[in-house]
Amino acid sequence: MYANEEMTTRIIPSVDGTFGYDIFVSGRRLIHQPNIPGLAGNRGFTTKSRAQITADFVVKKIRNNEMPPTVTMEDLQSLGVLKEGTQ
Repeated sequence: MYANEEMTTRIIPSVDGTFGYDIFVSGRRLIHQPNIPGLAGNRGFTTKSRAQITADFVVKKIRNNEMPPTVTMEDLQSLGVLKEGTQ
């Protein structure tokens, strides 16, 4: 369904100096994710890089027609976006 669509990401500011992301398909926002998916609370990622890594992972899931593109705690850990001192 989305395999051949143009997809772009944008890193967005979130609470307390953290970051989230938006994902656009053919110029239309499909996902607005201001916080870390799968974690309680409103805080985003500690760095833009971590938000971008996760956004790219979600784009890959969308391209593989995994809808909704769920992100699990295991996914976040394997991406290394929760570890302090990385990215």
